[in-house]
Amino acid sequence: MGDWITLSKVLPILVSPFSLGLLMLLGGLLSVLFRRQRVALWMTAVGILTLALPAMPPIGMKLAATLEGHFAPVSAADSAEADVIILLGGDVGIPLTPRVASEIHGNRTLHAFRLFRAGKAPYILITGGNVFPQDGVLPEAHYTAQILQEWGVPEAALIVEQQSRNTRQNATASAQLLKKRGLKSVLLVTSAQHMPRAAGTFRTLGLDILPSPTDFRAVEWNQPKLLDWIPTLQGLSRFMGASREYLGLAVYRYRGWISS
Repeated sequence: MGDWITLSKVLPILVSPFSLGLLMLLGGLLSVLFRRQRVALWMTAVGILTLALPAMPPIGMKLAATLEGHFAPVSAADSAEADVIILLGGDVGIPLTPRVASEIHGNRTLHAFRLFRAGKAPYILITGGNVFPQDGVLPEAHYTAQILQEWGVPEAALIVEQQSRNTRQNATASAQLLKKRGLKSVLLVTSAQHMPRAAGTFRTLGLDILPSPTDFRAVEWNQPKLLDWIPTLQGLSRFMGASREYLGLAVYRYRGWISS
């Protein structure tokens, strides 16, 4: 599994617009050196387009919206009730140097806290270890539990799973813990882009989940139209994040981790 997880992190990088664009530009440079001017021009043009087009904000926004549109957002106050809230990792930064404490990078933990505070479930199951072993620090789920306790969630209401390293392992480990505790209905909390893959994985294992997405990236943002078509690093990042999720969905379906 370790080799598979490493591959799952490397593959999206290799096929990203950033990597492909740089590869084409490098090919263009080599073609110049070998006096293949026509090939150099063609590869350079393709490289620039490969970098520039995905970096235009509306393109990444549209791609993200197609993922996030699968499940409608519901406020904590209007959410249904369940036996447990399952909070997927990937939201809290562990205290690696130079950090002196853990940090929150997304909205998953806050959304789970709001659901708990609204009385939508008596427990929060936090699932997520470190993808790769880190010296001197504990798994991410440990620090997520600490943050929730700082916000007032009782320790008795927290179930902490610290071994899983990807979405599939999140689901299998959670299923085992739910069975052991006799918990059935689940409010599943993860980022909106990640929810199609997460919900599909949990449901394939037979879990009764109600998706509760958060951390939406495709939001309505008013700005001059000219800025919509200027390539930006933020736009490229949004495109790469969404395309990585589509790749993840394809791989999970191929491996049978998502049945439909």
